[in-house]
Amino acid sequence: MTITSALALFLTWIQLSFLLGEQPKLGIYIVMSKNILKQLGQFFVVYLPTLMAFACTFSIILPTSEIFQNIVMSNLKVIVMMVGEFNFEDRIKHKEHMFEDETSSIYTLMVIFFFCVLMVNFLGNLMMGMVVQNVSELKKEAETYMITETLENMQETEQTFF
Repeated sequence: MTITSALALFLTWIQLSFLLGEQPKLGIYIVMSKNILKQLGQFFVVYLPTLMAFACTFSIILPTSEIFQNIVMSNLKVIVMMVGEFNFEDRIKHKEHMFEDETSSIYTLMVIFFFCVLMVNFLGNLMMGMVVQNVSELKKEAETYMITETLENMQETEQTFF
């Protein structure tokens, strides 16, 4: 019952956002948000294998870490780590029982380093650059879309009454 209520409340707020999007002044931002979410979705589909590679690697090389024992949680943690939240002291720091030997310790630190360089710095900046670069173009598209929607609504209203 609680999950159903939470889902219904969430979907209600999303629907309210879409209803606000029908207003000419606010709709531009809703349309831009939809386009950006679509671009981010495409971005994640392309880089999903890389995310999975790091999640599986962390699950294997850090078997005593709670968060990396389950592959689903490992994937979520890798996505959270992609925005820069590592909890390095709690999750990854060198503990006597975490690594089998010095080679595993060095390998683990190398994987973490490559993750920071590739996923956090490179892909994070690429993703933000992609969104920022397209903002002016998205705004123009959204304005055109909103003008079209307004005209269609006016035409529907006119046909209803006349």
